[in-house]
Amino acid sequence: MPEAGLHFENPAATMEREDDIITRYVVDRPVHTAAGFRKNVTGPPTKRDKPNILEQTKTYFTTCTGPKLLNILFGLLPILHWLPRYKLKKWLAGDILSGITVGIVHIPQSLAFSLLAGVPAIFGLYVTFWTVLIYTLTGTSRHLSVGTFAIPSLLTQAVVIRFVPESERPVMPTAQSNFTTIATGAMTTTNSAIDTLFQTELDDFYSRRIAVASALCLLMGIFQLVFGVLRFGMITTYMSEPLLQGFTTGAALYVVLSQMPAMLGIPPQPRTGIGAFYLSWGYIFTSLPNTHIATLIISIFCCIVLLVMREVNERYSDKLKVPIPTEVILVVVFILASYLADFKGMWGVAIVDNMPLGFPVPRIPDVSILGSIVGEAFGVAIVGFALNISVSKFYAIKFGYVIDANQELVAYGLTNLIPAFFQCFPNAAALARCQIQVNSGGKTQVVGIIVTVILLLTILVAGPLFEPLPRSVLGCIITIGLVGVLKQFALIWPTFKASKPDGVIWVFTFLAICSLGVDIGLFASLGFAMIVSVLRTQRPSYEVLGSVKDTDVYVDSKIYKTANLSKGIVVFKFNAMLYYVNKDYFKEKLFKATGVNPDAVINQRKKEASKLKKQQKNGDVIKNKNGEAKSVTVRMESAGEKLSTSVEEASPPPDNRLGGLKAVVIDCSTISMLDIVGVKTIKALQKSYKQIGVEWILSNVTADVHGALDRLSYYADADEADEFISVHDAVLYMEQKVGREPAEEQERSSVV
Repeated sequence: MPEAGLHFENPAATMEREDDIITRYVVDRPVHTAAGFRKNVTGPPTKRDKPNILEQTKTYFTTCTGPKLLNILFGLLPILHWLPRYKLKKWLAGDILSGITVGIVHIPQSLAFSLLAGVPAIFGLYVTFWTVLIYTLTGTSRHLSVGTFAIPSLLTQAVVIRFVPESERPVMPTAQSNFTTIATGAMTTTNSAIDTLFQTELDDFYSRRIAVASALCLLMGIFQLVFGVLRFGMITTYMSEPLLQGFTTGAALYVVLSQMPAMLGIPPQPRTGIGAFYLSWGYIFTSLPNTHIATLIISIFCCIVLLVMREVNERYSDKLKVPIPTEVILVVVFILASYLADFKGMWGVAIVDNMPLGFPVPRIPDVSILGSIVGEAFGVAIVGFALNISVSKFYAIKFGYVIDANQELVAYGLTNLIPAFFQCFPNAAALARCQIQVNSGGKTQVVGIIVTVILLLTILVAGPLFEPLPRSVLGCIITIGLVGVLKQFALIWPTFKASKPDGVIWVFTFLAICSLGVDIGLFASLGFAMIVSVLRTQRPSYEVLGSVKDTDVYVDSKIYKTANLSKGIVVFKFNAMLYYVNKDYFKEKLFKATGVNPDAVINQRKKEASKLKKQQKNGDVIKNKNGEAKSVTVRMESAGEKLSTSVEEASPPPDNRLGGLKAVVIDCSTISMLDIVGVKTIKALQKSYKQIGVEWILSNVTADVHGALDRLSYYADADEADEFISVHDAVLYMEQKVGREPAEEQERSSVV
């Protein structure tokens, strides 16, 4: 290909900045093809060989050094990294206050969510203690409050009930059994003996339930740990911000729903499965006439106080050194009030009650049922990871730090795997507690250390002190703590305005969570988000580019009406990767942009050639519109076959079906990837346009796209000289090659 030597000097090519400094430059260089540029200027590209897994493993262990081992240790135990960098004076006061607040909130929450899981209340404290301790050592989020939570508790309850249904719960003997004489008279059974027997049966009932719950916890931990080791943290890339917002908002409503019975003083009626959300709300509304008045009064008072003080803390956050610990104050006040006024005895208010001291003996979970709960465990593992990572990413973005998704998976796995041997059930981060931790001034994972100390003291010493606490206070703290999350409803319209597909994902995710349940809803939302992503690449935007006068800048001619379109040359830009999903759309829009379907032109020419050959064979005379004998030459090349027909002359008129099209230039700068179908599409188009006499040019081809074309033998059929390093190089060359009309023969200047 001849080289077009061009000199570009543009006195208007300036860039003005706010400081009035004018910058300009002039470049004088030849037009470069991509092949010529690699050969004469940059040199051939370096081959990027990636070592296989065996080579990577060998290198990893043969180059094992002290610093590398230290990095591995720091990676597994992030506390070794952040604790030495802890800012004592700046963060300690807020962390201590937040730790006390969250620790106290943990206690009643743990008891309530444990009952929700279908196991005795005290086991929730064991779950929280081990979970918080392990995550503080291994987690990377500064604001994640792990422990018991409504969503995994609800999912656990479904599995527990399946293996140990409520019908197997022992029934307390009636009063007539206070004294029973055996027919033989040899033995009498007292009321104390009956109570002992009943308690033994009840312990066995709960023991079987705990074994099932801990087995689910074990398998969930194994899944999450394996995901972390295999670096499956990349799954978070499929959880877009709108998806996470819809998910957390829907999950927050589930949590509010779980607390309504405690706030209204009505019996809980937990449900799981498709439609359970709406059925549960229906139960709440139909039970309103049975509301416990004393409990309702406590709930209304607590909600008002929490809302007012939340607003005070937010409005005067700059003036308050430490946020007012409203939750702690409420807990202390109502423990004292309930104890002194006997809320349970006098008013029938439900309280925490029954707080035995000490830890249970470690026990191996029921491994015999692991094969039967693989599906449920996998679902809970994904839901737990989604809950944790969504909240972690939310606060990481809000406070400007980075979390390691793979290390988070390892941490979540350990917080379920290890506690499973201490009779614990699945856990996750609680949205309300995280918000309480932030609102109360928590800055780092030191909050977890304080929480662990409080829980340890509660389990060993202070548990009975919390027995008088009304459960409705807990429900109010949890519900009002979610106000910040529920405010995400206000983001729906702005999301739609910014991007309709993202708005659809937001709404679909929220409705899926509410309608299908958290686990199935999450999978449905991920699938829907992927479908939307595919559809966006299936029908992406495209542009017909024109040059800005006296520059080498090419812009969309539909948006910028001053863009200059080169006569006979169409510059086409496709804003997506080209693969099997959108190859037909690519061709459709390219044919629309050029005004020429080369395949249709080829078929028409075949028909004309066949007709002409038949006429000549029959001795027919072909005449022009004046009735004179016409000279015709028809050449057709297809699949290696040349069909030629001629009369007396060999100067055919231009093919009007081409509309003056001389060249098609494809701007590949936004085509990030080509699959096999994409390459075949490019090859077929190049061949078709060449057959009808239209030049096919590629420009701005990335290294990956060039490699894909090369591997699939594109350059064996196409000339590498028809690939240019920029759109401007391609257009300048083609203008010189195809020629310009006299009015366009002026000198062309540009900045390169």
